[in-house]
Amino acid sequence: SSGINAEWPLRREKLDLMGLNLTDVHEILLHILTSSYFVYNGTLWIQQDGLFMGLRPGPFCAVIRVYKFERSSVYTDLHYLSVYLSDFYKRYIDDATSTAVTREEALALVQSIADQDPDKKLKWEVEFPENDQEFIPFLNTELRVEPDGTVTSRLYRKPQQKDITLHKNSCHPESVKTNTVINLYKEADKISSGPQEREHSYSILDRLMTRNGYQTPRNYSNRRRSSISNRNREDNRTVLKLDFISDSISNRIRNHIKQNNLPIKVIFSPARKLRNIVCNNRPYDKRTCIINS
Repeated sequence: SSGINAEWPLRREKLDLMGLNLTDVHEILLHILTSSYFVYNGTLWIQQDGLFMGLRPGPFCAVIRVYKFERSSVYTDLHYLSVYLSDFYKRYIDDATSTAVTREEALALVQSIADQDPDKKLKWEVEFPENDQEFIPFLNTELRVEPDGTVTSRLYRKPQQKDITLHKNSCHPESVKTNTVINLYKEADKISSGPQEREHSYSILDRLMTRNGYQTPRNYSNRRRSSISNRNREDNRTVLKLDFISDSISNRIRNHIKQNNLPIKVIFSPARKLRNIVCNNRPYDKRTCIINS
């Protein structure tokens, strides 16, 4: 509640409250954030502390809460403002990165933010390079500050991340798989600061894509996407949405529509999985449960 109150005055002119006032929105959010329930092992539980994983307002609340702590610490301390924040300081939800000369300085920076938490539950894990050649991770990127002040960057994947992505044999159109591979390598190319770093990033994706059935994944980036002429023309065709079965069946349907000059635009979407069709037993689940807190 205090975090929401601290943020709203800064966003008042940017919020579209759909006819509600700030008091209405405050009461709605307060009800949502204090009335979180989840089911575990057939038992209904109420979340008394924090928010459970997957709750949509969760990231929004994390941003507000940490920002409130920053405003009371690093954004008001002249030392941090002149030494660290004026140089470089960025945060995404609860992951922050900044420059520091020693590990102790980095710990002092984040500890000054954590000290503002009245519940004393904000804990920071500091990644600091032990030598000039070591990279430090931030989100999906590894960074290294060179002696001349330039930054070297390359792709990063957490060790605990499983090598799972859209499999080559999955029931998706071939174009979807192709675009998935192309976009992954395109992102790695943007992240990498040089040829050596790009090769390192590509090797990570090579291993990921190979384990998911793609034999030569780098060749996908060389494929040209089919271009569509007259993109801005008015399309009055009737949209027909069908489940995707295979590329051969999709091509046969498209060819039949084209040969017969039918005013139909077909959109193929991934079909429902068998577990959703055969094992959909939710309507028969018992509605009774034990309430605990």
